[in-house]
Amino acid sequence: MKKLYILLVTVLFVSCLPIETDLPSGISETETINYYAFEPMEATTTGFIFYPGAGVEAKQYNSWLETLALEGYLTISTKMPFNLAVLDVNAALRIQNNFPDIDTWIIGGHSLGGAMSIDLVKRTQDNDKFDGLVLLAAYPGATSNISNWDGKVLSLSGSNDLVSTPEEIEEGKSRLPDGITVSTIEDFTHVTGSIYYEIEGGNHAQFGNYGIQNGDGTATISPEAQQDIIVQSITKFFQVNGW
Repeated sequence: MKKLYILLVTVLFVSCLPIETDLPSGISETETINYYAFEPMEATTTGFIFYPGAGVEAKQYNSWLETLALEGYLTISTKMPFNLAVLDVNAALRIQNNFPDIDTWIIGGHSLGGAMSIDLVKRTQDNDKFDGLVLLAAYPGATSNISNWDGKVLSLSGSNDLVSTPEEIEEGKSRLPDGITVSTIEDFTHVTGSIYYEIEGGNHAQFGNYGIQNGDGTATISPEAQQDIIVQSITKFFQVNGW
């Protein structure tokens, strides 16, 4: 019994240690029990913390978060209890403590993860914990009004999304900072408030890599094409804000 106890303690201890892997793409990956972190080889002061959609493992977003890291940003995919961001809305606050060199933080998420990131912004807006918010197929709930927040928001949605529909995205705009709706990434500009961009042909599931989602619309572009647009959009959003 004593040997079994020692073995279990050892396994648990080792599982809590960060796992560092040098990736051939020019970034490093660190995996802990709480997150995957992708860091560019050159030092950066901008970090992006991402919350996954309901029931989706954090790693299902890693491929495009790795690509975003290549643009010069720390990107973090947050592991959630039972893959539900609603069970650990404050996860980003603990993650921030692990990266003291980052002075500009953007939070975001997909679907439920996006809604929970809005909730966290609302809870912390008086403490300036976040400079920006990135929403993928997500919108604020009825009690999550951050229209007076002075941070910057990027809202990406899919024209063929039947889970977070274009109508729901539109209705949620009244609870986000005022902003502009653009038709191309080139139209992104430095604005006080929100930028809304609908990905033509995109659906809900292709914001990640977890397969077909019940009730979703049919995408008319590939997952790779949709996620390439995601990376381009977030990169442009960061650039126009000087991050």
